[in-house]
Amino acid sequence: MKQTNFEKLYPGLGLAYYVLVLSLIILVKHPIELLILYIAVTASLIYRDYLMGEYLFHKKILTYLLPFIFMIFTATINSMFRHYGFINLFRLSNGNYFTLDSIIDGAQGGFRLGLCVLWIKHLNEHISTNNLLFLFKGLFPGFALLLTLVFRFFPHYLNQARELIIVNKLSNEDKKLGIKANFTNTANVLAKLSSWALESSINTAQYMQARGLGISDNKTSYKLYKWRTNDSILLLIISVAMAGYFLMRAKGYLDFIYYPFTYVPEWQGLNFVMLILLSLVAFLPLIVDIKDY
Repeated sequence: MKQTNFEKLYPGLGLAYYVLVLSLIILVKHPIELLILYIAVTASLIYRDYLMGEYLFHKKILTYLLPFIFMIFTATINSMFRHYGFINLFRLSNGNYFTLDSIIDGAQGGFRLGLCVLWIKHLNEHISTNNLLFLFKGLFPGFALLLTLVFRFFPHYLNQARELIIVNKLSNEDKKLGIKANFTNTANVLAKLSSWALESSINTAQYMQARGLGISDNKTSYKLYKWRTNDSILLLIISVAMAGYFLMRAKGYLDFIYYPFTYVPEWQGLNFVMLILLSLVAFLPLIVDIKDY
């Protein structure tokens, strides 16, 4: 199976990177920082599709716009029910003010939520079940095995469900079915799906038993991944960049206040340095995929 350079990272480093980025989505304050994280994940996802020969931008456009969709929804809901802030736009029929501050606060909250979804999608495409099994098999072998089985089972389950639904539609294409008949067809599909799931579980158990699962305590193992020099370099880059970033964050640079009112502090020169450090970390998957690793 073809892999991007970022997928070839040591699994522990890759997982730690996603934990860091998801934490940054919650911790960053300035809208420019959120925009950088959005551009970085979108560019990386698009470039990965290009490397895999999948030109699906037009089909995934709604996925890429998720942060903006969430932003519009939460901004509307937040401004309807919360009325804090100083910039009043108009007064509602119940006497409460519709404020710009509550719109901005709701918008940034929704944008963060959509951004988390995009980065989790990025994680799902770059962290495989082999990575998870490799990471957890030493400390939690039972949990690692269960996690691997779950990640393997659900895609197969969904694919089988789609196939059964398609076959059922084709068999009844020329028939006009009533409510009772549709209910019966749905029940038949669920029954077939349950039978397939049970049979698949039994076959999996037999395969595992045939391979000696649980028989011997002196198991041999093969390490799929090794820590390389390039992993050390990337870890050093991330550590230095984030150390400098959080040091300046502690000093109050690149601040932005949303609640209880919108306040934008005066721009300072070191804000650019923080944005550069954040960009270096956020665009790391794209940089690694472009360069030879």
